[in-house]
Amino acid sequence: MALCLDSDYFTYDEAVSRDWKLFFSAFEDGTRLLDICTGNGAVALLALEAAKEQGKSFHVTGADRAEIDPAKFVTSISEALTQITFDGGVDISNLPYADASFDGVSGQYALEYTNIPESLTEIARVLKPQARVRFLLHASEGTIAQGATRELSRIAEFRAAADIFGQAGRAIDAALKQKKMPQPSRAVVEKTSQAEAKFRTALQACEGTYEKSDRDFVFGILSTLVNALQAVPHYDEPVIRQQFENIEISLDAHEGRIKALSQSAVDFASCEVIGESLRKLGFEPSQILASKVEGSHIGWIVSAVRS
Repeated sequence: MALCLDSDYFTYDEAVSRDWKLFFSAFEDGTRLLDICTGNGAVALLALEAAKEQGKSFHVTGADRAEIDPAKFVTSISEALTQITFDGGVDISNLPYADASFDGVSGQYALEYTNIPESLTEIARVLKPQARVRFLLHASEGTIAQGATRELSRIAEFRAAADIFGQAGRAIDAALKQKKMPQPSRAVVEKTSQAEAKFRTALQACEGTYEKSDRDFVFGILSTLVNALQAVPHYDEPVIRQQFENIEISLDAHEGRIKALSQSAVDFASCEVIGESLRKLGFEPSQILASKVEGSHIGWIVSAVRS
């Protein structure tokens, strides 16, 4: 869901989109393309756009290990997304496609999240002779990976600051207990007030550990915790409990994605190994290139043509 928001489709830098379209525009009419780890299908959509601009028609398949269905959630461009075949629950190292099924494979921040040797073998198997591949991989030397490292550090500080989830949970528990009483005692009201005061103190401590100029995610978490507490008088207990649980789950998921990015990013030497693996599988790799946006290194480009 988080990766299928409408706005995500319009955040690619022009240089990134242009390079992908150049790759796709070289394919012939009727080409069959596979976009691995397709996520929200943004790169697959670029393939369709490139075909349309040249009066061609491509058959595009987007495969991902997650159970994806972008057209269901991205209503603003659902019609375009229905032109793509999305296959969820697909392990790239065990593709469910016949030999020599595709003319090309693309992957943006994709290959590095898989078992690379096994994935390359499978990709080679499903490709036709003269097929082409292009991968944009997270660069461990790049700004995105470096930013992920900083983000993980800030989240760790956030979690450690004043036990924010514990304080929020206790404040909500106290408020819910008071709500159940037709005439709460003075002691109960005072205890609720004290729990909320401790929560507010924890909020202030958390705000001091995070740089809002870098990212608003944690500040969104804080405001949602406040909203959950303020919603106690207006909603039933199960709704409040679920909202509170979802807040921590969302932070866990966000942290998990960043950890995966940081752990999966590759350096130039790793890209050379990927190139050599492609060569052994019958490809002719191109020169490894650095992908840059406004001077910032965002990834490595590995491309090749099958013999």
